[in-house]
Amino acid sequence: MRTKSIFSPLKTSVIAVLICVAISGCDAGLSSQLKALNSDDPEQRQAAAREFADAQEPIPPKAVAALIDHVGDPDEDVARLSVHALTKQREPSDATIGALRQAVRDDREPVRLNAAFALADLQQSDEATVEVLMTAAEDGLNASAVRQLGLTGSTGKPALPLLSRLLLKSPEPLVRSQAVLAIGKIGPDQAARAALKQAAASDRVEIVRTRAEALLESSAE
Repeated sequence: MRTKSIFSPLKTSVIAVLICVAISGCDAGLSSQLKALNSDDPEQRQAAAREFADAQEPIPPKAVAALIDHVGDPDEDVARLSVHALTKQREPSDATIGALRQAVRDDREPVRLNAAFALADLQQSDEATVEVLMTAAEDGLNASAVRQLGLTGSTGKPALPLLSRLLLKSPEPLVRSQAVLAIGKIGPDQAARAALKQAAASDRVEIVRTRAEALLESSAE
């Protein structure tokens, strides 16, 4: 008895294209995706960019070049998805880093934030990356932005006053906990150490107190 496929025809087609591209370069399948990415129809461009962004395998070089071109796409979703797809490279090229640094200065907030997250993940942060992440973290509720600030390393030193304030003032325990970790990765200055001492002594959440105390001990001068 024949069994019914669990995949829809469209899903099966997408999977086949991705497998084909990953294994052999499959020019036909890749050409189809690139054609959609370069379409005048923003919905087709969105669909193609989303396929690349959702791919589990590294993006083929031809696709990388096309995605770089679409980082500044007039459609916000296409630009945002193209940025996300570019993070799938094992060893991002200088052209990719350049495109992401351009995107972090984009007028559209979702594009800027996606690019900033990507640059932090790739340990390629610049001043603009830190500024975007600081803006996202400013309200004291965005633990992910706080975590990414920690990935900016020494470039993130301008964020230490903000992280110190979030450690003491944010109503979210996760934000306060991530602030401790971010301060540790950037390297605490004197003001940050003062905030850590206060948190270690009086934060109402044990994990925040424990992490603050541990960082103070490990970074003791």
